[in-house]
Parts: sequence; C-alpha cells; structure tokens
Amino acid sequence: MELPNIFKKPDDNPEYLWSLIIDKSWVEAGIWYVDPEKNEVVVRASGTAATWQEGDLESLVAASDSSMSSAASEIPEDVKEPEKVVFGLHATWIEGGDIKGEKLDILKKISGELELKPAGFVVINEAIAHYLKAQEGAPINALLTALAEDSIDLTLVQDGKIVGSSEVGKSMDLGQDLAEGLSKNPPLPQYPPRI
Repeated sequence: MELPNIFKKPDDNPEYLWSLIIDKSWVEAGIWYVDPEKNEVVVRASGTAATWQEGDLESLVAASDSSMSSAASEIPEDVKEPEKVVFGLHATWIEGGDIKGEKLDILKKISGELELKPAGFVVINEAIAHYLKAQEGAPINALLTALAEDSIDLTLVQDGKIVGSSEVGKSMDLGQDLAEGLSKNPPLPQYPPRI
C-alpha cells in the first residue's frame, strides 16, 4: 500500500507517525519519521511490548494504549504526539493484498478508541524481507522465522520474494518444527542457506 506524501517533507519539522505492530499475542508501538535527506526511517521512541488475549478486542485496545503511552513518554516535549498510524500486521490478517474484513473492523475500533488516523499498513514478514534487501543491496534468499510462545511462523523468501508462509506448533525440537514448516511451503530445488 502506498502512503500518501508522508515521505516528502521539505521543512525542518518532520511529520511523526505511530507504528503499531500487532501480533497474535502482543502489540508494540513506536514513533518515527522519515528523514528526507537520507530517505530512511528514524525511530524516535519505542513503547514497551504489551500482551493481549487473542479474540479479546478490549485487551488489544488496552495493550495498544499501554504501549503507545510508553512510547509517548520517551519523546521530547517539543515533539507533538502523532495522530496518524501505520499498522504492522501479521500475514494472516491479509488476503489478496487487503486487510481481511473482520481484521479491518478491529483496526477501526483501535483507531476510533485511541483517536488515531490510519495512514497505511505493512505486512511484517514482507517488511522484514524488504528491509534486509535494502540493507544488503540485493534480494535475499532466507527462511524468516518468528518464534511465539506456542507456534513458529516461517516465511520462505527466494530472490527477495515471498514464495510461501506457514505456521506450525512449537515443540521441544526446533529443527523438527522447521522441517514441518518447510514441508507446508512450495518445494524448491534448493532451500535458502540462511535462517
């Protein structure tokens, strides 16, 4: 999703935005802006991650508020608290490039209760693949893994493109869990050398 005009700021007062990363059981806020001279994101404050109970919308709103309050306490007094938010979402919240209807209702509730103006969203695994490409100067080949309390998310990235994603239950044998996750992705002649 393209974000309108937030990356072009000609003056010395950059537009600050919220980031709100929503995962299955935790949420974390941050305050950032884009430095137009370097064309890079500058993080000014990070909130403390707060847990929420999946399926309990009120706990998600409360956790979001808690993390945002934590981040807001770190910014200087001369920085106005942002109004716009960019959501970082788990891949399971997206279908066909758009946010699923029931998940969109959740984001509307959060935005309404916390008085936020949605500015866009990124899919977390796609953002990580893009970030690594920007850092390394070339498309990556890797297996991205996200470890949760009871599950592991795997994203297979080939030549900078996501070719598959899967989720498996977490056991005591991480190697076996990774093998199970790979078996749920499209087969490749050779798997990436990096995890």
